[in-house]
Amino acid sequence: PGPAPVAGQKYWELNTPDSEARQTIREIPLLIQDRSFSEDGSEFWYPDNRAFYYKMNVEGSVEAGNPQFPGKGEIRFPMLPEPGTDIHPKWNIALFFNVMLVNGASWPDYEVAPAIYRFRMVNGCNSRFLNLKLVVQEDGKEIPFFHIGAEQGFGKRVVRVQSGEMAILPGDCSVPDYTRNTALPSQAMLVTPGERADVIIDFTGLEGKTVRMENTASDSSFLDFDDTPTDPSLTGQVIQFRVNQKRLKSDELTTNPYCLNPVAEPALAAAPKTRRVSSSDVFSKSCLKLDEHDNRVLVDNLPDGSCPPDSLAPPSPFHFKMAVLGVVTKDLSPVELLWNDPSAGKLVPVHLLNGHSLTVPVTENPSLGSTEDWEFWSFGVRAHPFHLHLVRFEVIGRRRMDEEELSPPFPYEMGFKDTVFVYPKSVTVIRAHFDIEGLYVWHCHKFEHEDNEMMRPFIVSAKGNRVKRHGVVAKKVDM
Repeated sequence: PGPAPVAGQKYWELNTPDSEARQTIREIPLLIQDRSFSEDGSEFWYPDNRAFYYKMNVEGSVEAGNPQFPGKGEIRFPMLPEPGTDIHPKWNIALFFNVMLVNGASWPDYEVAPAIYRFRMVNGCNSRFLNLKLVVQEDGKEIPFFHIGAEQGFGKRVVRVQSGEMAILPGDCSVPDYTRNTALPSQAMLVTPGERADVIIDFTGLEGKTVRMENTASDSSFLDFDDTPTDPSLTGQVIQFRVNQKRLKSDELTTNPYCLNPVAEPALAAAPKTRRVSSSDVFSKSCLKLDEHDNRVLVDNLPDGSCPPDSLAPPSPFHFKMAVLGVVTKDLSPVELLWNDPSAGKLVPVHLLNGHSLTVPVTENPSLGSTEDWEFWSFGVRAHPFHLHLVRFEVIGRRRMDEEELSPPFPYEMGFKDTVFVYPKSVTVIRAHFDIEGLYVWHCHKFEHEDNEMMRPFIVSAKGNRVKRHGVVAKKVDM
């Protein structure tokens, strides 16, 4: 579909409903975010305390008359940098805000014609996974997305996606029968933080109707599609399309998505090298219990370091402390590494083009021009979207840790990407081609995770600049 916005068009031209320019646009970016605001709506709100994640109150706030969760208890124990604790006072594990934004507007309406549109969607939420579907409000009928590409180009085929179905279209204008072929009937268009989805939506024949993009993923950390659904009155709604504009002559020239054959790039050759990298959960060693006023208070560990039987959810009542990346040993155990962890080996000096130098502990150092398979071993209990900077890759498949055979990627993952989501207690395999020399990072794309050490450096080096594992650079690596 086309046309798309072009350079030189003004902001107001593209965002005023009765603008002639806006009415002609058929290719539209959609940046989807969740946010919260102050009570008068004047500013973005972000919690400044760890108690928020547990839906509890900061010590002293109840007596002061300003609890953030009225009727709940307080967290009353020391936090870093106080001795006797390993809990950060402000960092939240993950955050799920209550207002959905699209291109900066909350729950917007967008007026469209009964025509075919292309939307380039990106999940810009801090931690929220999106499981998207399209529902006609007048009759409750669901209409499909036609997925044509991801972060790094077109897919191999158009994939029709709706709840319970992912159908690979043959591209010969035939319309396959509806088949429920996903693991769960609620599975629809999954877009994780940092992922992009290039989709077509066909509003033909829907004159006078309203189509709502709905989200059914959980209001908490995503585990699977059978999680508790989101609040349908708030974060379950994303954007509404009101089909009330006129068709254009150019709409008659648009190719029906059932007839599309994307010009996809050939697959990468088999990789001669495989790397195993890890993600792990680090749990608190603090022991807590509830006092008579439902406040969380610190109790002493037992001599062996464990928590007393009357503490909260032993052995880790405060449970999740942080998530970290690392490598996998020969006996398939994780080695947990922080960003600048000296245990990763010798620090590698890297010389930047601005004349400055820095040192990084490198465990991943692909050769320039090489192709490698990376296995993401997820030892934790949460799903993560992993992103490699300036690297294109293909998703090869997934398996449980206790299985041998890989399951194929979702049909809409069959193209080049730069972000992939990894289930907990599983192995996800990608095949990457490293074609740009320099220092980069790979990380979890949950904002609260990547900003709290869930990030690792890697260096792509030409043969003359090889970085030996746990070694040093023979020649400088410029960026």
